[in-house]
Order: sequence, then C-alpha cells, then structure tokens
Amino acid sequence: ESRDNDFRRSTQTIDDPLLLRSRAFIAVKNKFDPFRFTLELQDSRRNNSQFSRSFDTRDVNLSEVLQAYGELYFKESFLPKDNLGNDRPISFKYGRHAFELSDRRLVARNEWRNTTNNFEGLRTHFGQAKNDWEIEAFALQPIQRFTVQSDDRDESQHFYGLVGDYRGLS
Repeated sequence: ESRDNDFRRSTQTIDDPLLLRSRAFIAVKNKFDPFRFTLELQDSRRNNSQFSRSFDTRDVNLSEVLQAYGELYFKESFLPKDNLGNDRPISFKYGRHAFELSDRRLVARNEWRNTTNNFEGLRTHFGQAKNDWEIEAFALQPIQRFTVQSDDRDESQHFYGLVGDYRGLS
C-alpha cells in the first residue's frame, strides 16, 4: 500500500507500509446440535512505515480474538414452516461477534481496513436466508481495540437493534 499525503496524518509525506493480516477460523456445527461454537483469531500488523504503531488501531492489533461465541441452534422450532416447506430455525449466540447486517450498510466487518470491528453480547436469529422472512435481534457492546494489550468491551456504550427481512413479495 502506498499513502501519499494521507488525510489521517498531520504530516504531509509518502508512506509505503506493508500491511499483514492473518486469520484462523474454526467452527463446530451440526456435530453436537443444538450446541455450536465458533472461534476466529486475527493478527494485524504494519511494517515499513514512517509512523509509530503504538496507538494506530486502524492498522495494528496484535493477536486478538475476533470471534468467540457459543450458540444454541434449534433447526425445528415453534415457528411455522414457510410456503416452500423450509424450517424456520432459531439461534441464540453469546460471546464476541464480528458480523454484517443489511448488506454491510448497518454493521460491517470493515474489510478495507487492516483491523476489524467486533462486539460482545447476545444475538438472536429467527428464520434463515432461504425463508420468506427472518428477524435478528441483538444486544451488544463494542470492543475497543488496543495495539498490544488485550482488547476489551467498552462498558460505557451499548448497541441494541432489531433487523428484519421480508422476501414474500420478491
């Protein structure tokens, strides 16, 4: 990457950092239903830069847990099947999450940046993408990134929401 007079810096200069991002992902699904588990780790580094990485959490976040949550997944639920005969599962996920909502317009993992947004809390999902409708509710706290020390949730902020999709007319 080459940054010529980067607007995020107070110094007008050319910087040629080498950005590195490594991820490891493991998920256990279907084996122990209704119990499931997901773990994703990420290591974000910046080398060959003119600027200190001490406080730059846009590019640097050393060896962090991006996602770690337990899930209760009920494939068959009290919700009625849709018109095509598809089940409407219900899932409850608790822990640390990195996810996207509403075509990445509401919540996004920010793939264009070297580090990633994540949250801690509860997400509940009713239905699935192949149903005519689905609803997701969440109660989360954002994770504050630190470059070297462990990331931690921001106790002063709360993020609640309800997102629904209706595909019955399409």
